[in-house]
Parts: sequence; structure tokens; C-alpha cells
Amino acid sequence: MSINTETGRKYDFYKNLIVPRGCHFIVRLDGNCFSRFTTRYNRPFDAEFYRAIAKSVKTLMVMVPDIYRVHFHSDEISAYFKKESEWFNRRVEKIISITSGILSSHFSLAVGADAHFDSRILITPTKDDIEEYEKDRRLNAFRGCVNSYSFYKLVDIVGEKEATRFLETVDSKNRQEFLFQSFGINVAKLPKWQRVGEFFEWR
Repeated sequence: MSINTETGRKYDFYKNLIVPRGCHFIVRLDGNCFSRFTTRYNRPFDAEFYRAIAKSVKTLMVMVPDIYRVHFHSDEISAYFKKESEWFNRRVEKIISITSGILSSHFSLAVGADAHFDSRILITPTKDDIEEYEKDRRLNAFRGCVNSYSFYKLVDIVGEKEATRFLETVDSKNRQEFLFQSFGINVAKLPKWQRVGEFFEWR
């Protein structure tokens, strides 16, 4: 069945939605249902998974040269676009669908299994906001590292329910002490990609 072109345009409500010119923007990508997908890997961190993400992120940067920097931790990826980027005329639909498509397909090829990433756009008019966002990503990665190690070390001993209940009573700082005293894990000496994630950028 053919679709009348004019009818299609009539219902294409978001085709003119663009990232405002003069603004910085970041595409944030997240693994879809990765808590279930990653059960096949070592937890809390797996080197094979990390290498697959890193390889896929590099491919994304090559295929979308308007991305000048990427930060990733676990399955969370932030792709920083040049302020002056005119990629797909800054159309939001195109940017989010194609970035997630590229990352999903190449990560799936890297791991030999179907995996999907969703995508959204963060917009700000100031460089200061970009720097603040970068700091937040590092801090979020560090918290995630501490929480993940604490949780999965406890799960092996007491199970998920008890691990969750225990960690609800312990703040982040004390979790670091708990890891060191109970399991000899010094968070400060863990690999950088586990502690704060990785930054890739063009030189």
C-alpha cells in the first residue's frame, strides 16, 4: 500500500525539532535492559565488556566526526558534539536515532549478541554547564563503582535481599571503608575505567 507524500508530511510532527543553534549539546546513550543483558559477564566489571564498549565508542566517533569527546562508564555513554555542528541540520530525530543505531549495531557485532542503546539529547548554552556535566559523570561513575563492588561482593555471601538491605544503611564513604576492611579492596587503586570511566577525544 502506498502512502500519500502530503499525508506523511502532515503527521510528521517532530521533523522540524532541532537543537538550537549557538548551544552546546551532548548525546547521552544508555544500554537498554542491560541489567539483564550483562548477566553473561563478570560482575561488577568485565574487561571483555569494557573492550567491546570502547571499540564501539571509537567507531561512533569515526562515523560521526562532529563528536569531539566521549565519556563512558559501564553502559552509559556521553557523546559531546561540536557547538557549531550541523550534522543532519541539528535535527533531533536524526541525531538520536542514528547515534543509537550506530552504537547498537557495532556493540552487537563486538559481543556477538543483540544489544540496544537508547539515546537522548542534553542542551545547554554555556561551556560552564558542559564542564559541570563532565564532573557529574565522573562522580556518578565513582559512586557506581563503589556501589557495584559493595553489592556484588555481598551478594556472593548473603544474597541480593540482604545485600540491598545492608547497603541502604551505609553511605558511600563508609562503603569504601567496608570494602577495604572486609575484602581488601582499595577503591583508589582500581583501574581508572572502573573508578571514573574513560574519556576519548580527538587530538
